[in-house]
Amino acid sequence: MAHSLLNPGGVAVFQEYDFSVIHCPFADAPLYVRTCEIFRLFFAKAAHGKIGTRLFQLLIEAGFPSPECRVEYPMDGGAESPFYEWFAESLRSILPRAAALGLVPSEEVVGIDSLARRLREEAISHGGCVPGPAMVGCFARKR
Repeated sequence: MAHSLLNPGGVAVFQEYDFSVIHCPFADAPLYVRTCEIFRLFFAKAAHGKIGTRLFQLLIEAGFPSPECRVEYPMDGGAESPFYEWFAESLRSILPRAAALGLVPSEEVVGIDSLARRLREEAISHGGCVPGPAMVGCFARKR
């Protein structure tokens, strides 16, 4: 649809996460890894899964001849990093649906209200950092 709405020379730009691509943290961070696993499973099951990585092909299918795409991910750590809150609040937003899909076993206590603090403590205790999920950006010009 985006292709048909553009005038010749118009540019379509899309940016999407791909939670199937998350670089391992440094140092060992099992809570962070488990949190990311819930995201990966959720988006694979409840959404289009790997949508960021699919952007190139989706733009081709929409009629754009030569999409250009880039992938990057942020990485941060330390006591002042906003990552811990971002991960905790993002998980909070999908948690009810993830639990309903059986992606968070009932015996597992996520402890969503303390998750940001525990993620921060985990990273700081090992002098580590945590990477975010892959962010894929694609753009294409209508000929």
